[in-house]
Amino acid sequence: MAGEKFRFSSDEYLNFKLIGMRSDEKGFRLAWLLNKTLLWDLELSHEVEVTQKNNVSKHDVFAIKGEENELQIHLIANRSLQGMLLPEYHQMDYFLKIEHSSEGYIPELIAELRKLEEITGAFEIQTEGLKNIERFIFD
Repeated sequence: MAGEKFRFSSDEYLNFKLIGMRSDEKGFRLAWLLNKTLLWDLELSHEVEVTQKNNVSKHDVFAIKGEENELQIHLIANRSLQGMLLPEYHQMDYFLKIEHSSEGYIPELIAELRKLEEITGAFEIQTEGLKNIERFIFD
């Protein structure tokens, strides 16, 4: 319905961590670099479509999908030719969505990301109160 806000009735879909990254690399190149450096297997999965002010922007999503309740990682482009996934984080080029991570994994991952010269910044983003969190809910 027009004007209605999307609300979640369960925290089940919001149980993930988010890392914002700055990098001038293209998505495929960054996915390759992360695969090589962190021994991941990110592959292009799909696009997220976002409608903002009569404009639709499409954002590439690279994914490693494990079995249910296993570590799952998505690399998501914040920028596209048509707009941004999260305009409130305009300084970020990419996001890593991490599901089912162990305690301490996120700080260790951020430290590893910051060692890469192609990544000029990596920061954990608090998902509580994030304005457009529904844009990270996909399968």
